[in-house]
Amino acid sequence: MGVLSRRRGLIALCLVPTFLGVVAGALRNGDQYQAEMVVLVRPARSRTMVAADSGTPRVALTFGSVTPEEVNSEATLLQGRDLMSLIVQRCGLATPGVSLGPHWPGNAESDEVRRDKAIQWLGENLKAEQLPNSNLVRATFVSKDPGLCSRVLRTLAELYFAKHLVVQKPDGAVEFFEQQADRYRQTLAQAEARLAVFSREGQTAEPGLERDLLVRTLDEAVVANSRTRLASAASRERIQTLTVQLEDTAPRITTRMRNSDNDRLLASFRATLLDLGLKRASLGSKFEPDYRTVQDLDSEIREAQATLAGEAQKPLREQITDGNPTYFLLDRELAESKAELAALQANASATDRSLDDLRRQIRTLTAQEQIQQDLVRTVRANEEYFFQAVQKREEARISGALEGNAISNVVLAVPPATPVLPDRSVLLICFVGGLFCTMFSIAVAFTVDHLDTSYRTPTEVEQTLGIPLLACIPLSRSVRPTIAGLDIDFPACPNQ
Repeated sequence: MGVLSRRRGLIALCLVPTFLGVVAGALRNGDQYQAEMVVLVRPARSRTMVAADSGTPRVALTFGSVTPEEVNSEATLLQGRDLMSLIVQRCGLATPGVSLGPHWPGNAESDEVRRDKAIQWLGENLKAEQLPNSNLVRATFVSKDPGLCSRVLRTLAELYFAKHLVVQKPDGAVEFFEQQADRYRQTLAQAEARLAVFSREGQTAEPGLERDLLVRTLDEAVVANSRTRLASAASRERIQTLTVQLEDTAPRITTRMRNSDNDRLLASFRATLLDLGLKRASLGSKFEPDYRTVQDLDSEIREAQATLAGEAQKPLREQITDGNPTYFLLDRELAESKAELAALQANASATDRSLDDLRRQIRTLTAQEQIQQDLVRTVRANEEYFFQAVQKREEARISGALEGNAISNVVLAVPPATPVLPDRSVLLICFVGGLFCTMFSIAVAFTVDHLDTSYRTPTEVEQTLGIPLLACIPLSRSVRPTIAGLDIDFPACPNQ
C-alpha cells in the first residue's frame, strides 16, 4: 500500500488517458453483433464398380472417414478471396456512400480501392475454424449492423455450396473416359486380331501344350535311341563272335566211312604177274637165267609182286560227307545279325533325324509361345485398361448425376440467423478496458518504484549501511542532501 500511496500521481497519470482511450474506441465502434453458421463435413463418397449377375456393371457407393485435413480445407475454402469479392459485390459493401469503419475510403476513391478495402475488412471480421474433435466448421462474422451479419453469412453459404460443387465436379471426366474407353476398345480389337492371325498362321492354338507334348515325345525318342544304339553295339559284338566261330567250323562233316580191298586192281596186278610168270617160264626153257631178257623179265616180276603186295596192304576207303548243321546255323545267325545290325543302324539314323526335327519344332514352338504370351499379355492389359476406363466413365457419369442433383458431402448444420443482442457492448468494453487500464497503471507504478534507487525510510538506510540509525533530522522537501554519494530522501522523522 505504501507504493500505491507514493505513486498515486503516476497511477492517475497512466490510468486516466488509457481509460479515456478505451472509452473513445468503444464509443467509436459501438455495439458489435456476431452471427455464425456451422457446416457439417460428411465423409466423401467412394464409388466401387460391381459386376451384377447379368453382366451389367453397377456402382456401389460407400462412405469413408473425414480427415482433419479435409475439414481444414473446407474452412480455408470458406475464407477464399474469390468468395469475399462476390460477397462484397452482392451485399453492396463497396457501394459509394457506405461506410463500415473509421478509415473507410470516401466517395472520391476509385471502385477498385473501395472493393479492396471492403474485401480486407470482410476478411478481418469473417472467421472460419474447425471445432475441436468434430467434423464441424464454424464461420462467424462481426459487424455493427446485425442485418448485415446475417446477410453476409447467408450469401457466404450460398456461394460456398456453389463453389464446393464446382470444385468437386469432374469437368469433362465423362467425355475423357469415353475417349479412353474407345481408344482401349480399338487397341483391344487390334490385339485380339493379331492373336487370331498368329494362331491361324502358326497352325497351332496352344504352342505351349504342343511343345510339352513334343518334349515328352523327345524324351521317349531319346530313350529309344539309346536302346537302339545299345542293341547295335550288342549286334556288332555278336557278329564278331559268330564270324570267329564260323571260321573255326567246317562247312561239311563225314557221316559214314568204309574200308575194302580194290579187287579189280588186285586182279589186274595178278593177271599181269601171271602173264609175266608165263613169259618167264617160256624164256627159262629156252635161255639161260643170266640171259638179259630173262633178267629183265625177273625184274618186272619182282616189281609186280612188290606192287601187288603194296596194294594188298592199302585197302580201299569209302567216305560219305554231308553239310555241317552247326555251320549252317552259325551262317544263318550271322546273316540275321548283319541284317539286324543294318536295321538298327538305319533306325538310329532315322531316330537322330527325328530328334533333330523334334528339337527344331520345340525351338519353333517355344518362340511361338513367347510371341503368343506377349500377345495374350497385350490383350489382357488392354482388356483391363478398357474395363478400368469403362468403370471410371460410369463413376464420372454417376458422380456428375449426383452433383447435378446437389448431392454433396457438406451440409449446413446451423444456418445463420440475425443476432438480437450485441456480442460486445460498449459498457462491457468500457468495464473490461477499465480493469485492464487499472492493472496496467498499478504495474507501471510498481515498476517505477522498483527501479527507483533513492532511500525513502530510515529502515532502508539501516539495511543498506548495516549499522543502527541514531537520529534523523527533518529537512525541507526542497533540500535533498547526499551522504557518501547516496541520494537520500528523508521523510518526516519521528520525534525521538
